[in-house]
Amino acid sequence: GNASITATQVNNGSSDACGIASLSVSPNTFTCANVGNNSVTLTVIDNHGNVSTKTATVTVVDIVAPNVVTQNVSVTLSGGVASITAAQVNNGSSDACGIASISVSPTNFTCGNIGNNTVVLKVTDIHGNVSTQTATVNVIGAIPVATINASRNPVYYGYAPYSNAILIASGGVSNSWNTGATTASITVAPIITSTYSVTVTNAFGCTASANITIEVIDVRCGTKLDKVSVCHGTGSTTNPFVNICISPSAVATHLAHGDRLGNCNTSLRIGSLELSPESDTELSFSVYPNPNNGMFNLSLANVPNKGAFTVKVYNTVGQIVYEEVVLYGQKSSWSINMPSETQSGLYIVIIEDRGNVFRKTVSVTK
Repeated sequence: GNASITATQVNNGSSDACGIASLSVSPNTFTCANVGNNSVTLTVIDNHGNVSTKTATVTVVDIVAPNVVTQNVSVTLSGGVASITAAQVNNGSSDACGIASISVSPTNFTCGNIGNNTVVLKVTDIHGNVSTQTATVNVIGAIPVATINASRNPVYYGYAPYSNAILIASGGVSNSWNTGATTASITVAPIITSTYSVTVTNAFGCTASANITIEVIDVRCGTKLDKVSVCHGTGSTTNPFVNICISPSAVATHLAHGDRLGNCNTSLRIGSLELSPESDTELSFSVYPNPNNGMFNLSLANVPNKGAFTVKVYNTVGQIVYEEVVLYGQKSSWSINMPSETQSGLYIVIIEDRGNVFRKTVSVTK
């Protein structure tokens, strides 16, 4: 903050015939208050005591940049945004002549900035000198994981007990469905295959979206479309598949005995698996007894000698309730004991064999 000069710096060839005894300049020290032009006096004394003076101009320039000191900052997202001020990042920056302004960039953060972010603190002194220094801003938050679970998929248009599905969103504290609903769960009853989407927002205000396609199988039949189409039978030689059109009141009894809704040539979707109608081509297997109380036998025919296959049992919501990997040649028949908490209803036995999927429907009655 201080500067000084000597008489020699101001002198520009002063002379005396008898010789100069001394040169002096006043003032010879300056502070920030003297930035700009200053008048000084050069005094020359010769060897006989004669004195002469002359004024000069000394221009004081501040070229010293500020000293910038930063500190790291943590901020928490609220409503999906957070902001900081320069004062939060500044940690005692200084300048001998005085600071004119302090700024930081960037100042605003969103869910896309979660984690550590580099910001720059800029300090400008009163004479325009600038210094910068970086700091780290830790943005606290999280991106939600949005999921939708369906109580039923597909739904069966034309048979009320199975014509709707409950969709449950998870991952946030608030929800926005493409139907306009804002609750966590909604009940849908589409009449054509439809896709539903939800945007969830968590406590930090960050969002994520998910969607689900609910398949619709139209099971209406009859001249007035007031009856229900059901696939009857087990597909065996003695009890082949037959499409029947029955009164809605009779459907529950048929389903309890292993029949399924829709025509026999209607595909069935379990979870992400697209399953064809029950078929014993390529790999033949049977389940018995059917219906059962949760314990049944599975028997395979035409079993290869090498490799392995996977046996899975799904409920109608697409959840796996039993799974086993079996080596070919290890056994061709065995008992399956469903978990004790298994409820009464229809279950689908799946055998996945070298990329092929084969299925049987079983009915559990407790």
